[in-house]
Amino acid sequence: ILVREIRNRDKVIENYRPEPLVENIVSPRTLKWTSEIMKGTVDSGTALLFVRSPKVKIAGKTGTAVLEKTEDGKKYQASFAGYFPADNPKYSCIVVVQEPQGDLVYGAQVAGPVFKEIAEGIHSLDMDLEEIDYAAKRADYTNRPTFLKAKTSDYLPMYQSLGLATDKGQSTAQWSEPMAGDGKIVVRAKPDEAHLIPDLKGLSLSDALYICENAGLRVKYEGSGTVYRQVPEKRTSYSPGKTIYINLR
Repeated sequence: ILVREIRNRDKVIENYRPEPLVENIVSPRTLKWTSEIMKGTVDSGTALLFVRSPKVKIAGKTGTAVLEKTEDGKKYQASFAGYFPADNPKYSCIVVVQEPQGDLVYGAQVAGPVFKEIAEGIHSLDMDLEEIDYAAKRADYTNRPTFLKAKTSDYLPMYQSLGLATDKGQSTAQWSEPMAGDGKIVVRAKPDEAHLIPDLKGLSLSDALYICENAGLRVKYEGSGTVYRQVPEKRTSYSPGKTIYINLR
């Protein structure tokens, strides 16, 4: 279709829509056979190390072509064409890299990782791609959302909404660590220690800022994600106004 519609000002004169001439270009048997081969390319073939993803099942085919031979060597074109999810396709894509530089020149090595990143990115945004039986998972507390450490009032309601049993005992700690134990989520308190640098590792940036600002600390940070390094280290003494440096990833 080159022209979708013809208009005279705001009035549509004629619409054009695609008309399938042939419903299937190959037989169901050939389609199934080809599909299994393309799945195998990723699951056990040349793209195994570069395209296989734990998040979304991918099927496809690698491609490597020599474009030109010169005195300095060969010029390559690397590609990966595929679709996902492999068992119930919704998206197709082809990644082509002209004249890849360096030692890696093959389709699986160069174009494959790009395809994988695209597929995982789309999968994370498209909620229709993954159907989760939440009712079946409620009894399995080992599959709970996991936090290294967080604000108790933030994560407890989430666990409870998923039908997971929780036990915080007599704890009134504002910050705590959820642990799996005896078929339920046990809240392990993280005591607040006055006049000592708090332990920020595992916290989100917003939580780390909240704790530090309430403690009278200034914060400088780099990265995104959760805190994996802090200077000064935890449980060292400080005076109000001191700067703490944190890195996140």
